[in-house]
Amino acid sequence: MRPRERNERGEQDLFRSRLDQIIDMKHPLVALGRTVDWSFLEERFGEVYTDDPGRPPLPTRLMAGLAILKHTYDLSDEVLCERWVENPYYQHFCGEEFFQHRLVFDRSSLTRWRHRMGEERLAALIQESLSVATRTKAIKPSELSRVIVDTTVQPKNVTFPTDAKLLNRAPQGRRRTRHRPSQGRAPHGPQLSLVPAGRRHQRRPRRRRLQLPPPHPLAQPPAAPNPIRSQCRGSGSPA
Repeated sequence: MRPRERNERGEQDLFRSRLDQIIDMKHPLVALGRTVDWSFLEERFGEVYTDDPGRPPLPTRLMAGLAILKHTYDLSDEVLCERWVENPYYQHFCGEEFFQHRLVFDRSSLTRWRHRMGEERLAALIQESLSVATRTKAIKPSELSRVIVDTTVQPKNVTFPTDAKLLNRAPQGRRRTRHRPSQGRAPHGPQLSLVPAGRRHQRRPRRRRLQLPPPHPLAQPPAAPNPIRSQCRGSGSPA
């Protein structure tokens, strides 16, 4: 089912005041909301919806406005939801006519909407932002012919060594491979061994041979009698 898009109807409420009667209409977010071509975003993002029956999704201006605010002020989804409830300019930028004291969407809806649109359709936000900058004369079309990207300001996946990390990794020790060649052949298979980095340069202690003390002469067993001498003594004549 397609979303029910929000259009400014100019409705009045007896118990509530309209946002355009409370906020400053010269605020930058109010001026930006008037400049953005919301119909272009509704047409671009509406390609993923069908006319099948079901629960209508959230309006495109609400979700696209939240995405613009998130990247403009570099906010997380949790902080964005908190500021949306507190800031009437955020609500007016997203198409609200009356101040909302509670969220009209769930925080997980932001993640599901981004996954549903995909990277290709979300590029329409960049296209519209450049179009708005051109219409407001913030940049010239000639400045878009060449883009210079400074890689030093791009976020990198770098982890900085802290005291807690060093204390946690020190006892573990890294293991490295060390080759043990034998008989001039290249080591392979079982000949490869993993030696801890801290024990690479340690020498193994030599094993001493166990030397038994010489036996005591009194502890030697008596010698066996000589059979030839015993025979000679037995065959002799008596004196």
